[in-house]
Amino acid sequence: MKCVVIGADGFIGRHVMAARELFMRQLGASLVSAPTGLDIRDAASVGALIREQAPRYVVHLAAVTFVPDSIVDPVKT
Repeated sequence: MKCVVIGADGFIGRHVMAARELFMRQLGASLVSAPTGLDIRDAASVGALIREQAPRYVVHLAAVTFVPDSIVDPVKT
């Protein structure tokens, strides 16, 4: 069983990836990180990733985390 982690290079994502053994032991799932720079707003890119990896689970951790940026550009957020 496979789990794709989107945002694996972020603060929380790094901790999730560090807990790979826990995921394997508890869920029987191997963790695969999404490519750095994946634009989650690009449905074609995300769809290609999901088709390629065929995960059973997706952990979505990609986000705008700096609140002032979300105010300046709410559409991007």
